[in-house]
Amino acid sequence: ITYGNKYMKCWIGALGGSHGILGLSDALKNSCNCYFYQYGNHAGINNIVKAGNMLGMGQRTGIELPEEASGVLPNPKWLLAHRPKDRWSQAMTANTSIGQGDVLATPLQMAGLAAAAGNGGIPYRPHLLHKVMDGAELVREQQPDPRDNFSTYGLTKEKLELVRRGMWKVVNEEGGTGKAARIPDVEVAGKTGTAEAWTPAGTKENHTLFISFAPYVNPKYAVCIFLENGKSGGGTCAPLARRILEQSLDLDKGYTLTPLAMAEYKGNFNLIDAVSFDGIPPITLKPNEDQDANATSDDEPEKPGSIITPRAVPATAIKDEADAEGSRAVKNQQQPPRRPANFQAPPTSSDMNSRRNDR
Repeated sequence: ITYGNKYMKCWIGALGGSHGILGLSDALKNSCNCYFYQYGNHAGINNIVKAGNMLGMGQRTGIELPEEASGVLPNPKWLLAHRPKDRWSQAMTANTSIGQGDVLATPLQMAGLAAAAGNGGIPYRPHLLHKVMDGAELVREQQPDPRDNFSTYGLTKEKLELVRRGMWKVVNEEGGTGKAARIPDVEVAGKTGTAEAWTPAGTKENHTLFISFAPYVNPKYAVCIFLENGKSGGGTCAPLARRILEQSLDLDKGYTLTPLAMAEYKGNFNLIDAVSFDGIPPITLKPNEDQDANATSDDEPEKPGSIITPRAVPATAIKDEADAEGSRAVKNQQQPPRRPANFQAPPTSSDMNSRRNDR
C-alpha cells in the first residue's frame, strides 16, 4: 500500500526482517502492520466503523464526567466534514485499521476494549457510582450497563478467542512485548502499542500504551496505561499495569489500601526509556521484539494525524480529611510492600529543550 510517494510497511522492515505467514493471534503478538493493513482493507472502512461503534469508539462512554472527550473514528463522512478537499483512500483505511492516522481514543475507551475482549464480548458503559447507602440500607446500586454484544454481529466466543489468545501471547510467550506485565501464578493478557503525535511546530513524538485484562480465565480487571513520550509500551507501560493488577488482585486476599499524600512532581519532556519497581528489574526488549521503539516514518502519511494542542487543565481540590458525611479509609493492616517506581530517563538534551519551547 502506498500513500503519496511513500510505502506503508511493517515496523520490522526497518530491521531488514519480515514476519512471514501469520494468523490473527500471532499478528497481534508481533504487531504486524502489513497483516492488519490487508485485514482492514479486506473488511472495508464501513465494517471497521460498525465494529468501532459497537465498542463506542469516537463516542463518549457516558461516564459521569462532563468534559469527557469522544475521540475520533475517521471515515469518509468524517473526512468530508473536516477536510473536504481530501478523498478517502485505501491507505487511510489501512492506517485506521492499526489505530494510526486520524484515530483518537481515550485511555478509558481502550480499557473498555480490553474489558470486552476479556469478558467474552460485552462492552459495558463505565460508571463512577457503585452504590448509595443510608446507614445499613441500600438506597441505589448501579447495575451492569451493557452497550452491545459481539455475538449479535456474529462474533462468537470461538472467534474472539483468537484475539484473546493473541493478547495472551503478547505477555506470556517468548518474544512477546508485554512480558513485563507477567505476574506469578496469574495469567495476564495485553497489547502494547504506540500513539503517534506531532507538536504544533511539527515535531514528532511517540506516546506508548498497554491495555490488559486479568486473570485470563474469568477476568476481573481491565487496565489501560498511557505514557506520554515513552520509548516502548513493553518497557514503560507494561510494568505499571503489572503493579496495578497485582495490587488490585491482592485486595481479594484481605489487603486494604490507605491513600498516601504525594508531593508535587516536577515533570520534564525527557524520553522515558523504562519503568521499574524495587525488586522488579526493568525489561529490555530485543530490537526485533520492540515494534514501539522501532516505528519508522516510512509508514506514516505525509500529513500527520493527531496534533498535540495544549488545553486548560482545571484545578483540582483535594481535602485532607473526609467531611462529616464521608468516611475515611480503613487503616491498613496487611499492606503489601510498596515498590516505588524508578523512571529511567536520559539527561535533558537540546532537542528536549526545543520540545519544551514548542509546547
